[in-house]
Amino acid sequence: MYSAAVAAGMTSTFGAPFGALLFAIEVSSTYYMVSNFFKGFFCACFALIIFKITDLIPWLHMFFPTRFPTQIEINHELLLFALLGIMAGLLSAVFVQIMTNIIFARHRLELPYLSDRRKWCLAVALISGLIKFPVPFLNISDYRILNHMFALSDLD
Repeated sequence: MYSAAVAAGMTSTFGAPFGALLFAIEVSSTYYMVSNFFKGFFCACFALIIFKITDLIPWLHMFFPTRFPTQIEINHELLLFALLGIMAGLLSAVFVQIMTNIIFARHRLELPYLSDRRKWCLAVALISGLIKFPVPFLNISDYRILNHMFALSDLD
């Protein structure tokens, strides 16, 4: 029943019953019974029909349509965001590779100070603390950062 409700909500939001049903299966269930597939699809299609019917009634406008510009502007921000995405993807791939190598090295070498979880946790905390301490902007508290973000003054 929950996955059918998720499918109906996603269909009402995006107008795509098949995508909503697949999203509902992915998000709402650990084990999905195939018998619920038809129920979810029926609920999603019914939600789409109701949404389209209520959109035809002139005095009942629940949602105002979004109008996007027809021309796409390509400026420096778009290129910089693409570059940022590429760099973040490459850095995350490097991070995953390094962590995989560290984990395999821990199991392969079987060193006493690397195999013990408590010592490993203490070593990681010590290394991250030593890296964080000398950098000034990493020492700012969360409270101060949030106050600075929501301040009415101009950014420094």
